[in-house]
Formats: sequence, structure tokens, C-alpha cells
Amino acid sequence: MHKILSKFILGILLCLSFSSFAEDFGVDPSAVPAGKSGGDQIRSFVEKQQKSGELDKRMQEWRKGQLDKIYNPPDLGIKTNYKSTQEVFSPSFTIPQDYKDDQGRVVAKQGTVIEPLKLHALDSAYIFIDGRDQSQIQYALAQAKKYPTKIVFTAGSYVNEGNKYHQVFYYDYKAMIIGQLHRLYNINIDSVPAILFQKNGALFLTKGMSQ
Repeated sequence: MHKILSKFILGILLCLSFSSFAEDFGVDPSAVPAGKSGGDQIRSFVEKQQKSGELDKRMQEWRKGQLDKIYNPPDLGIKTNYKSTQEVFSPSFTIPQDYKDDQGRVVAKQGTVIEPLKLHALDSAYIFIDGRDQSQIQYALAQAKKYPTKIVFTAGSYVNEGNKYHQVFYYDYKAMIIGQLHRLYNINIDSVPAILFQKNGALFLTKGMSQ
């Protein structure tokens, strides 16, 4: 059990701060007794870190850093624009050539028109907002009372604001949602607030604060 615990702690330490550990090996010969194997040297170093309390300190720093990323995610850099505009998208794709499987059977014929919204409709509207702007939050909450909605932050603490308003907010980490919308439908969320919703076979993108 002691060996398993030591290996587990060692893995955490190496992930947290490998470079600083390497420096310690070089400047503190007392931490690595001569004549020991590499594994024994590292184990001795880990035990020393445990006894000194350095391990607990590093674990607390790591935990704090991870929580900070959750509570204060990075700003995606999307500007605010209150001017109201609307665009309509009717996404469809025409297959440019026959596609065959590994046995040579045609699984998709050239010229076939695919309408993705008929295959998989949006289950709710999406409202993208800057969560640091209270007016955008209030606007999004008002819209969410009208129809099923997912409110997505592009900046601000979605956790803290969610606790404040007793509301589930989301955050678009690394602009994954926005990027997917652009790749699939050529839709650009380049300003907030922005509401994307489906009506029949079309997507509507409303930017700004429409009433």
C-alpha cells in the first residue's frame, strides 16, 4: 500500500511542477542521497516533500488554480453590439459525388440534398451573452421565459452568476459551440447578445436586443 501511495503521489507531483523538482535535484544534494537508484531518489524526494508540507501546499495551489479556471474562464473576446439585426439560414448540402463503403457499395449518391435541420432539429434556442454585462443577463432571462433556451456566456463567471440568479448558465469553452455553428452552417456569432433559434426548416440569428 505504501508503494502504491508513493507512486500515486509521485505522479501528481511530476504533473504539477516537474521543472521545479528538477531544479531541486540540482541544488539540494541532501534531497537525493548518493548511491540510490533513480526510483529510490525520486521516492526519497517525495517523502521529503510530504514531511515538509510542500506536497499539501502544491496540491492546494493546483486545486485553487483549477477552481479559478471554472469560476473565471477566459474572455472569448466577442464584442457587444446592442443594434438589432436578423439573419435567416436554410442550411442544406448537396453531395458532390458518389460515396462508397469499403465493399464498393454506394451509400450516398451524387446530387443528394441533405437538410440537417430535418434530421436533427435544435431542441432549444441558444442565447450568447457577455456575462459581465447585467443588462445582457436580464435580457437573456426575459427571453428564456418565452421558450426553451440555453444561455451561453462568452465572458464572465457563469458559475457565480448562476448561483446569484438560481439559473443554469453555460460557458462556451474555447468557442467550441460558436466554432461548430460556423463550420456546419456558416453562422458567425461575432457580437453579443445573439439568439439562435429554429423555426420550421430555417435557423434565425437575432443580434442585439430585440423586443
